[in-house]
Amino acid sequence: MQEPVSKSLTEANPETDAPDLGQTHHNRVNLIAGLFILLLVLFSIWVVKIFVEQERLQRCLDTRRTTCFPVEQRPNDIIRLPAH
Repeated sequence: MQEPVSKSLTEANPETDAPDLGQTHHNRVNLIAGLFILLLVLFSIWVVKIFVEQERLQRCLDTRRTTCFPVEQRPNDIIRLPAH
């Protein structure tokens, strides 16, 4: 007697076709670790951009320029003191 080489798709063995709980846990841990690493990389990029901007501003201020960063000016009619 020979065993069939391939099984049909309708014949499923629940013992071998069930997902392995260890593998599912492993996949979940890998996903969480991947997300953590992605967040760490994005945070690092954000911090580096802040450092670069601060260095640019410091170099500008060291040259004693007065146009290193924009200063918003208010219109004169926003704050009016009452006349006495």
